[in-house]
Amino acid sequence: MWVVVYVARSSSAAEHILDELSKNGILARSRQIKHKHGEIRHYEILVPETELDEACQLLGRALMGR
Repeated sequence: MWVVVYVARSSSAAEHILDELSKNGILARSRQIKHKHGEIRHYEILVPETELDEACQLLGRALMGR
């Protein structure tokens, strides 16, 4: 099962996070979240449930600048 590990505010931020996860061997994908008027507002970053802990640790380090 795929689970949301992060919500990005732009496509460039989503791509950056997907790249970081991929470089570290974590399978990931993104899904657009649309506003009720059809405009894209955010992007969910999803990983397999089996990789959730590792992805969270990696994102924590990456977002803290470590």
